[in-house]
Amino acid sequence: MSRTVQNTRKKRKRVVVFGVFDLVHPGHVRFLSYAKRFGDELVVVLTPDHRVQQEKGHAPYHTVQERRMLLSALKSVDRIVLGDQGKRWTVITRLSPHVLVLGPDQSADHPAVQQQLRSLPVLPVIKQYRAPRSRKHASSTIRATGKRRVRRGTIVP
Repeated sequence: MSRTVQNTRKKRKRVVVFGVFDLVHPGHVRFLSYAKRFGDELVVVLTPDHRVQQEKGHAPYHTVQERRMLLSALKSVDRIVLGDQGKRWTVITRLSPHVLVLGPDQSADHPAVQQQLRSLPVLPVIKQYRAPRSRKHASSTIRATGKRRVRRGTIVP
C-alpha cells in the first residue's frame, strides 16, 4: 500500500452515533447530517432487535436488516455496524471514535459507556444533538398516532 493512501486513512476522522432508527423520519436524517459534519466517516451503531424490546418495551416496526437497508440509502451514512448483544458497549472500543454524537434522548453517563470511554487511548469529543422542540417527527409520536402524512399535509389514518 502506498504511503499516501496509508496517510489518508490515518487522517480520517471517525464519527459514531447510536440508535434504533426505526420508522426513519426527517428528524433522523437531520441528526445524521449533523453528526456527519464532525468527521469524514459516519458510523451508525444500530441497536439489535432484542435490545429494542428490552430498552423500549416494544419490538421495532422494522427488523434490523430493514433498518440497516434504509439507513444505508442515506448519503451521510458511511458504515453501519450492529450494536453489542449485551449492555457492554464494547463497540465503542472496537470503533475508537474521534467524535461521539449523542441524540437528544441519549447520555454518555451510563456506567458501561463511561468504562468503555475510559479504556480508549484518546477520549473522543462528545457532541449532543439538540432536536427542534417539535416532536412530530419522533418515532414514538409517529408510532402512537398510527397516522402518516401525505400530500399537502393531509393526515390519512
